[in-house]
Amino acid sequence: MNEEKKLTLQDFEQNSKQYTREVQTQSGENITFRPLLHSDLDRLTSFLENLSTDTRRLSTFDSYDKVTATELCNAINKYDKLRFVLESQSKEIVGLIEFTLDIPQNVIDKYITYGLKLNTEYTCRFGPTLADKYQDQGLGSLIFPYVVKIAKLLGRKHIILYGGVFADNTRAIKYYEKHRFRIAGKYNNDDGVENLDMILDI
Repeated sequence: MNEEKKLTLQDFEQNSKQYTREVQTQSGENITFRPLLHSDLDRLTSFLENLSTDTRRLSTFDSYDKVTATELCNAINKYDKLRFVLESQSKEIVGLIEFTLDIPQNVIDKYITYGLKLNTEYTCRFGPTLADKYQDQGLGSLIFPYVVKIAKLLGRKHIILYGGVFADNTRAIKYYEKHRFRIAGKYNNDDGVENLDMILDI
């Protein structure tokens, strides 16, 4: 991966194989980390449909069906999103990683209340979702170096969490802290549930 120039969404779409990596799980399975492709529609639909209620509670998708899968595939190289998938040896999608490049004003304002002024040119939001059977296997840690690599290729110096993390989600908080995220502040969402905003300097 060449870090000399800031890459665009088009670079990732046109050169998807260049930004593809393989990791091996604790059980010895090879998992491929690669950009989302238009041809992933059916497998992405299956991934979303099979997420458990608990996992859906921790994610931010509008729905978990072909409608959302179609929206995600249609958004490739558009808007402000870059998405990667994790693909199993059997070609099943078992994870979805999202980078959001534009930071909304309400997020900027919220971070100001924490005493942090986000530089939107150098900040991205990050949101991971793993299939239930691939959780608690260290897969998130295996792919995290590539998450940081992609953020750097996009010219970013800071990563914040997409939507924060529920304060009661101790497993996720430990994961983020393990990878040097720090708590920026706390807020209650529209349902009154406490969330933590976290930020990583890379």
